[in-house]
Amino acid sequence: MAINSADREKIAAAFNKAMPAVAQMLHTYVTEAGAPERFYLGVYDASDAGANWAAGGDPVAREIAAHEIRVAEWINDHKEIARKKVRAALRTQMNTGDHARAGGTFTEDEVPYPGGCIAEAGGAQIVVSTSGLKGTEDEFFSLAIKIGRAHV
Repeated sequence: MAINSADREKIAAAFNKAMPAVAQMLHTYVTEAGAPERFYLGVYDASDAGANWAAGGDPVAREIAAHEIRVAEWINDHKEIARKKVRAALRTQMNTGDHARAGGTFTEDEVPYPGGCIAEAGGAQIVVSTSGLKGTEDEFFSLAIKIGRAHV
């Protein structure tokens, strides 16, 4: 993994600074939509993504920062679902929603859901991955963080 510890700290700090606004946006969304307010959002190192990423491909080791909302109320393991989206995004070097809509294949340790998005933060490749809502709704929140990451 090529993102050094100083850059990881900068990315994590920017992510943590953005989380109150994202949490408020999520709260407003789920209140209006009548959806449960349970959610996972993580940022992962994607600096060596691609076909050979498996050599260092464990999403747990790649996690830079994460935010969990109402874990005790989770019916599914949203962290693990998000990590499966990370695996797919790393392997394909595509947002998982784009890959699924293009009819791409997913391995058994991946999920075919939108919400894993490739991004760049301060010149470093990252994956922003979410889980907790429907896939296309997860994707919206990943893309919102992705847009915010462009200037880390």
